[in-house]
Amino acid sequence: RHRGPAGGEKRRGAGGGRRGGPAPAARREPAAATGPAMAVIVQRQLDADRSGVCFTVDPTAPAPDRLCIEAIWGLGAALVDGRTSPDRWMLDGAGRIVSRRIGRKRHRVPAVPGERDGARLEAVPLAAQTGSVLTADQAGEIAALALTCQALDGSPQDVEWAYEGDRLWLLQSRPVT
Repeated sequence: RHRGPAGGEKRRGAGGGRRGGPAPAARREPAAATGPAMAVIVQRQLDADRSGVCFTVDPTAPAPDRLCIEAIWGLGAALVDGRTSPDRWMLDGAGRIVSRRIGRKRHRVPAVPGERDGARLEAVPLAAQTGSVLTADQAGEIAALALTCQALDGSPQDVEWAYEGDRLWLLQSRPVT
């Protein structure tokens, strides 16, 4: 124990060096010596106009030359849990559109700060329910993003994406299981 600047006692902990910093042994050890670390990503909540998934192989009949994009209005929670019927785009390995089916998107999940799991649903205006969520150019942009993820990982990918205005956001990419 020693006296602090205000006269009170301070206790030197196991990690405290002479000047209150880390002990000399801790200073000599490189951070990587402790093994792999976990990355933590902090991203602001998007107020997505549209969102969805892109599989770099068709999940219904795996074919290496077919991409499948599913798209809905709002946040992706209503797609993941099946609360709305998405548009489905099929593209070839070069990103050219092979087919498109427009789903009936009756509801959307809005971004509501502090709300968990996208519980709130809003009705989608009738004209938008049967309209296409994406343009052909946006489908191509999503396909290119997904193919880049596949090339980086070296395996077929399940890519979650969202548009906020005209900006495409990559939310997550993981191997298809």
